[in-house]
Amino acid sequence: MIKLKDVLNESNVWDRQFGQPLPTLSDVMGKKEDCDCGGSCCDVVESVQDKAVAQKKLQSLMKHEAGFRDKMFKLEQAFLRDARPENREIAKQLKKSYTDNVTNFMREATKLVKKLK
Repeated sequence: MIKLKDVLNESNVWDRQFGQPLPTLSDVMGKKEDCDCGGSCCDVVESVQDKAVAQKKLQSLMKHEAGFRDKMFKLEQAFLRDARPENREIAKQLKKSYTDNVTNFMREATKLVKKLK
């Protein structure tokens, strides 16, 4: 059985010459069908430990994001100390940018880790 992380290391995708096309799914599937074992040895399998590692990494990422969010709120408060309309608009843009980028990334990362089997 091959782990997903080993596929990239064993693959010849990175050893191609300039201008040579990337392998396609049909190329890879053709090689799998030509295998002597009928393809069962080439199945990609993730273990329970891989899921546990991914969950720990997500927890670490969430801690870092919480600190990052705290610093963003402090920066927003610095903008709002002088409550001019221009500064309010800048603070609103900062918060929107954070929500559009970092918050959406964290939501997506959490969904993907939950899908991991």
